[in-house]
Amino acid sequence: MLYREYENMSFYGMLERTAQKYGEKPAISFNEDGTPQTKTYEELFYDVRVLGKYLEKNGLKGKYVVVDSRNTYAQLVSIFAVMAMGAVAAILNFDLPEDDIRSAFTRIEPAMIIYDSEDADFVHTLSDVPCLCCTPDENSYGHTSVVGILSSETALLAADASLDPSSPAAVLMTSGSTSISKLVLLSHASMLPFSDLVTTKSIMTYPLYHVAGIKMVINDLARGTHTCLSDFKRGLDDIDWFRPAETMAIPLFVNTLVKRAKLGLTDITCFKAIHTGGAPQDPDIKAYLDTFGIFSASFYGTTETAGINTCAYPETYKPGSVGCLGEWNPGRVSDEGEIQIKSRCGMMEYLKDEDATRAAFTEDGWYKTGDVGKIDQDGFLYITGRIKNIIILSNGENVSPEAIEARLLASPDIDEAVVYGEEDEIRAAVWSERLTDEKKAAVEAFVKGYNKTVPSYHKVKKVVFRDKPFERTASNKIKRNY
Repeated sequence: MLYREYENMSFYGMLERTAQKYGEKPAISFNEDGTPQTKTYEELFYDVRVLGKYLEKNGLKGKYVVVDSRNTYAQLVSIFAVMAMGAVAAILNFDLPEDDIRSAFTRIEPAMIIYDSEDADFVHTLSDVPCLCCTPDENSYGHTSVVGILSSETALLAADASLDPSSPAAVLMTSGSTSISKLVLLSHASMLPFSDLVTTKSIMTYPLYHVAGIKMVINDLARGTHTCLSDFKRGLDDIDWFRPAETMAIPLFVNTLVKRAKLGLTDITCFKAIHTGGAPQDPDIKAYLDTFGIFSASFYGTTETAGINTCAYPETYKPGSVGCLGEWNPGRVSDEGEIQIKSRCGMMEYLKDEDATRAAFTEDGWYKTGDVGKIDQDGFLYITGRIKNIIILSNGENVSPEAIEARLLASPDIDEAVVYGEEDEIRAAVWSERLTDEKKAAVEAFVKGYNKTVPSYHKVKKVVFRDKPFERTASNKIKRNY
């Protein structure tokens, strides 16, 4: 198992091991100003040590450093350098509402901010702590840039034997679909690789502020994978020049990729595996990928358990599941049907929220995921919904909105959907980009066809069309306001 090789290391030790093992192999590729660039494992580790030494000289060991996350190489090096030198990287999404960011800053109390140039004006209003801008920019208020440090500094960070794997390394934001964002404090042990997902040449489109994003890069590095650092917007273009063999992405990205493949707009023949995180893969999409010999599975994880909790292999995977629970985090199902996990990689706490931390665990130490599902005799996990989202109808039926949403999103005319209960019936709010009368008619026809295939208590009785996308939480989940 991968996690055993890196067990009991600090984050610095993990990076040092990968540089020693893989040396001049390509580690990270990225498209900068239209030009693809690649860094080897040795070069990545060197850059981390250069920036780490700069941060150490500025007295940041043991402090919190906010890193604005926009999936650039400079930001990845910044995150790694902060953790490697013994500070705590608070990896934030600066596209969140301003009040959410300010609330996070109040709790984090950062000693430094490392930001992207497009956020310079906002950062200038946030705090008077020292700042680094990722790239040189005339609008960066005179702040030193990460790129400048990497090109001019030569002093290198050394290993620190006092860094314990149980010491704090990172903060990630998470939230439920309606609650205020929580700040999850993760240790060095939590940030080490542990997934057994096999990759060789991978493209990463998850944001680095998402636990799946940062842990996928770390897991890829640990097994010597060549990874393209991309994002949702650039991903389709980056596939064209990078020609990856694997990816794991949100279902919406995979749906878009498959739609474009069907139209002949994107060539997916380079892929050996296309996976999704979170919701089970649409059976129709899986069937389409199967025709190309592309292995497609769904995976499950939470921020509080530091990323992917399941694994899947072509010869054993069970469609409809979200993989088999890994030995690093056994799971169980409570009497109420809630999935609970006891992870060796689990969070330390919700930062400065003792009550929420206490409420997140059972008395015997199992993390309460809030997800409803089952675990079969072979250890495969099936997710059917969220405890808080369950719709209880007057006939006694408990309806999981997520299961219906997955079916609705199979329509090419529906981009986002939220199913809810109102007046003792199931309703759906949907958003479609460039909505027309023809699209509305197509959606209503699709829903009518869906209703013919399900029990009465799963029928969607009313469709509400939205004029804008749903608001999302810090972890990119749709906020449920119904």
